[in-house]
This record gives sequence, structure tokens and C-alpha cells, in this order.
Amino acid sequence: MAEDVMLQEAISAIRQGQRMRARDLLTRLLRTNQTNPEYWLWLSAVVDTTREQVYCLQSVVRLDPDNQAAHEGLVMLGAQAPAGIVEPLPPVRRKWEVAVQELHDPSWVMVAWANPIVRIIFLSLISLLVVGLIGLGVYQQMRPRRQAAVILPASTRGPLTTFTYTPTAIHETPQVPTVTPTFEGPPPLSARLPAPYTSTPMYVNTPHPANESHQIALRAWQRGDLEAALANFQQAARSDANPADILYQMGEIYRLQGDQRQASAAFEAAIQANPDFAPAHLGLARLRLASDPGADVTQELDTALEKDPNYGEAYLVYAQHLLSQGETEAALEKLRLSEGLMPGSPLVSLWLAEVYLAQGDEQAALEAARKANELDLTLLDTYRVRAQAAAVNGEDQEALEAVKVYMTYTTDDPLAWLIFGQSLYASKQYTKTVEALSQAITLDKNLMAAFHYRGLALIELGQGQKAINDLYPAIQASPQSFQLNLDFGRALLVANRLNDALAQIDRAGKLATNDSDRAQVLYWRAQTLEKIGNLPSAVREWKALLELPEEIIPAGWRLMAEEHIQSTSTPPPPTATPTPTDRPPTATRTATRTPPPSPTPTMTRTPRLSPTSTSTVTPPTSHTPTL
Repeated sequence: MAEDVMLQEAISAIRQGQRMRARDLLTRLLRTNQTNPEYWLWLSAVVDTTREQVYCLQSVVRLDPDNQAAHEGLVMLGAQAPAGIVEPLPPVRRKWEVAVQELHDPSWVMVAWANPIVRIIFLSLISLLVVGLIGLGVYQQMRPRRQAAVILPASTRGPLTTFTYTPTAIHETPQVPTVTPTFEGPPPLSARLPAPYTSTPMYVNTPHPANESHQIALRAWQRGDLEAALANFQQAARSDANPADILYQMGEIYRLQGDQRQASAAFEAAIQANPDFAPAHLGLARLRLASDPGADVTQELDTALEKDPNYGEAYLVYAQHLLSQGETEAALEKLRLSEGLMPGSPLVSLWLAEVYLAQGDEQAALEAARKANELDLTLLDTYRVRAQAAAVNGEDQEALEAVKVYMTYTTDDPLAWLIFGQSLYASKQYTKTVEALSQAITLDKNLMAAFHYRGLALIELGQGQKAINDLYPAIQASPQSFQLNLDFGRALLVANRLNDALAQIDRAGKLATNDSDRAQVLYWRAQTLEKIGNLPSAVREWKALLELPEEIIPAGWRLMAEEHIQSTSTPPPPTATPTPTDRPPTATRTATRTPPPSPTPTMTRTPRLSPTSTSTVTPPTSHTPTL
């Protein structure tokens, strides 16, 4: 099999000391099959860091628990305790009595070296020799040289593109630096992270046996060396009689590099060379979407599928476009077609998770996101979608771990900072929650969910007025949200604006749609009334809370309600001046027992704030928490 041949080549490269070539071959093998423990075991011998070695060996143990070599390697690296009891080696018994050696007269060399004049002359000669060698080396480096290059036949075919040819891309394997961020998790993705849509070149992998530049370009593409691939594709296009697929591959590289003008020219040239070449039409659609995500690319996508009805990747891009337009059912239909044509593709599972999230099918979204992540551990977006799906399913630890991996490589994604903040909030790390969500708001000031969760964290930290400033823009964006209205009332309560809090909680009560919502309203209304001093009304709220179905009320709330009812029912100690049982002793008590006035119509949609806390939102501070 091809995999066996490639594995033998990798093993041979390891034995010959060619670590870069061996790592390249093993990485390609793992992309096709991540369940072969032998691949992981050999990869552990050529990675750069101890952390990467540990990860590879742990992968071997996960796939083959009885692999003794992996266990021994983990023990040697300190990542695993040795099995059983380690017996210490017995002490080495040394014979300290040695025979007395007979001393001989010193040689003439030693006698000469003992003379200081001889030593000075010898060291001077050595110094002059070293200086001469250094000078010769500097001269050789500074002398202009004529570089050797492979000269390929020129041709006028293909786009006229100016480029700089690099001979080393042909003669030797480039040394690609490996970036190793410090974090807990899998080994660095940067060494193996493929460019988006890496399956595309395989679709157009037309044989060009007589074109050596094309073969070199494909190998460079597989290594991730786009510059070398582009240079050799340009050479190949000039000397090939049917360059449509080569021009398309050049366009893909330009697109990934952000050069839309050159990419468009390459795709158009590919269509001119072969009008029925479907990938070039798809490339033009991708270019338009990159410059304008709302662009209508239906014509380009339909043309691509007309040229090739079995083009699975075109269905995938079509689904993404439909999802951006809110057409989730149509997007799901395209994804099903793509799934049949691209079985086992992590990109299909990734976008299935996106569609399920948009449809509110949270469990299906998490299953699809997990599958996409398992199919390709090097596809970075799978960590983001898995974190998002885990968060909405209440799997907070899974969400936190996935988003940490994603944010190791991408720190400017506001949605990732939002997921990170929500996970921190779920784990009750409220100060770090505020820091993470402040970063999300800095990146996207229209991310109302970030304002909402930062407001909740500020409530837990007892900073009521700051929570009001955060929840106000969120409630303005969604005035009919029950949870936002209730949380806004909680913020007013923490800020000790009691009458405003009671009015706001009543407003939330009008938006309640089920017993769970009503339980929250009764719970917070009772606490607000107690703080105001209207104890009889608070008792009525506590009792109403206990009358709701038991499974609706958290155990802590039920216990709290019973305790407050009991403490309020205990008669107060006798006083010198008895007070009437049906009237409060002071005018202030009477005022507190009077129900608050109904809010004005404007209050229904716009919460009232004090002059010092108008709709101005506290500017967030930029902060990057340690992962």
C-alpha cells in the first residue's frame, strides 16, 4: 500500500538523520489516518519539544494501551509513573588498591614544553594560523557568486505574472520554522495546520508527468510552503499545454495570501483555458464572498455545479452562503449532498454544526462539532464551533478547554472571547469573566451577549451601577427579553435602587411565559420587598414560590423561602407602646406597604436610569487573560 511505502520512507529518513523529511511524511500519513499508533510512535522521534513527544506517546497509548515502547518513553519523559516497584541497582564495588606504576623519565616534548619561550613561540604560530583561516572564510563569504538555477522552457501561455524564482525550492527542502506556544493541550497546530479547503488541489490533481515544476509545486503545497508552490506553479503554467488546473491552483494561493486581484486574474485565465473547469467558477464565488460576505454568488455556484454536478466542495460553499442568508433548511439540504460526495470530511461536519446551532438544535450541533474535531485535530475552526456548541449545552469545562486551544492561535475573534467569558462565568471566576468580556466588547461593540454576561458578572461582584450600564444597551437591543429585564432588575437591586428594582422585576413578570420564569420573578421580588421593608408582601411572594411545582424550584430557593417565612412569623418581643396589628407604626412603614405606582408607558421599553448612569456604557478595558 502507498501508506506502507511512505512509512518505510519516513523510517529510513529518521535513520539517516533527515528529521524534517521524516516529520513531513509522518504528518501526511496522520492526515489520512489518525488511528494508527505506529505513525504517532515514529512522529514522537522527530518532533521538536518534550511536550510534543508526550502528546504523541499519549496518542499511542490511547490507541494501543499495551504498547510498551510508548509507556517506557512516557516514563523517561516524566509524564507517567513507572509501573510496579522500581528496584535500585546494587552499589558498584570498586577495588581501591592499585599497583604502583613505575615512573619513567619525561620525554623531550615535555622538557621542551616546560620552557616558557617555546610555549610563547608555539602559541603565536597557532594564533596566526587561526587569524588566517578566519580571513579566508570572510573573503569566501563576501566574494560574489553565481547561483545555479534550473532553467525551464519558456512559453507565452498563462497570465503574465512577475515573480522571483527561488532555486532552493527545487534543490532542497526548505526549513519551515516551528512555532511552539506554551499552553496545556495538543501539540502546536501551526506545524500541521492545513490551508482552508486543502481538498481542492486533490480534485484538480491532473497528471502532468512531463512537467517537473508541477510535481515540485504540489509537494511544496502539501508542506504548506505556499511561496515555493506559487513559484513552481508559475513555471509549470508557462510550459504546459493544458494549464487550467495549474492556473486555478495559483489563484487559490493568491486568494489565501489575500491578493484578490491576482487571484481573480488567475481564475479568469483558467476559465479562458477551459470554460468547463468547475473549480475556477467556485474560486470566483469565494473571492466575491471574501470581499463582500453578503454578495449574491448564486450564479457562480450554479455554474460550478452545472459544470460538475458531483463537485462536493461546491455544495459545501453553497451551504455556507445559504446559512449566511438565514436559509438554514436550504443550507442543510446542500450539506447533505456534500456529505454524500465527501464522506468523512471534517468541513462538512463543521458546517453541519453551524447549521444546527442556527436552528437551535443544540445537541445535534455538539455531536457534529465533536465529530469534526475528531476527524481533523489540526482544523482550528473545529475548536471554536465545539466550544460554542458545548457552551449552549451546559458543557462548560469542554467549552473552556476547546476555546483555549482556539484562542492560542486566534486572539482577535470576539465570539471566542464571548465563549471564553461565558465559560469563566459558569465556573464562578467573575473577575476574569469581566476581563474576557471586556476584550470581546473592544473587538465588537455590537456583541450584546457580551454586555449581558459582563453585567451578570458585575452583579455577582456587587458592582450594581456598572452592571446597569452594561445591561442597559443589551435590553435596548432586546426589550422583550424576559431574562434581560429580570437581570436588569437584579442590577438595580444590587445598586440599592429598590423602588426601580421592584418596578423592573414587575415588568419582567409580564414577560414570563412558564413556571420557571415565574419562580425567578417571585424569588427576586420577595428579596426586594424584604429590603424595602414590606415584610408581609415579601411573605406572600415566598409562599407563592413554594406553591409552584417542586421540580421548578431550586433546593436552595425552597429552603430560603421556608426560613424567611418562619423568621417573619415569629412574634416580635413586647414593647412599652403596643402598635395596632393592622397598621404600621410610622408613616414610613405605611409608605413601604403601599404598592409602587405603575410605570409610565415609556418605562415598558426603556428602563429608567439616574442622571449619573444614563445610557453611556462604561468603556471596556483591553486585557488578555492568561490561558
